[in-house]
Amino acid sequence: MEQMKARVFGVNKGIITLQKDLEFINGVAKNHKKWDFCAAKTVAGLIGWPSIDRVLKLGNKAIKENKSSARDWNLS
Repeated sequence: MEQMKARVFGVNKGIITLQKDLEFINGVAKNHKKWDFCAAKTVAGLIGWPSIDRVLKLGNKAIKENKSSARDWNLS
């Protein structure tokens, strides 16, 4: 399987990476039949995040807020 990486240089690299991770969590959480700890654990492993609880909370927030773009999210 080919790995897709966006080539971004400079200050925006971390922001774009975080935005892509959030959009991935958003897409999986909304399209998964049962968004639970097991699904969040899989997603956390795929994107390389150490905190499964944080992925689970962000997925629940994405489902609840029903926002299509990570730019609209409030991370607090």
